[in-house]
Amino acid sequence: NSDFTTADSETILSWEAGIKSSLFDNRLRLNVSGFTYTVDDIQLNGNDSDGNGVLFNADKAKAYGLEADLDWRPISNLSLTAG
Repeated sequence: NSDFTTADSETILSWEAGIKSSLFDNRLRLNVSGFTYTVDDIQLNGNDSDGNGVLFNADKAKAYGLEADLDWRPISNLSLTAG
């Protein structure tokens, strides 16, 4: 049987920035945002040599990305969306 283990707390630093726009008399809406985050001491689940579940810390994880959505109303009663 494995000994009881504890993991350090994980911390996260995140940033997000974006823009929301309405164009052509509100017939076109475009929203775009970018984000990034870094997690230090990220907590992961694993198994020890006896097959028991344990919680442990990895060094860090990083992620970044871009999100966008679009809503276009070219004519009355028709709406096209993406994102």
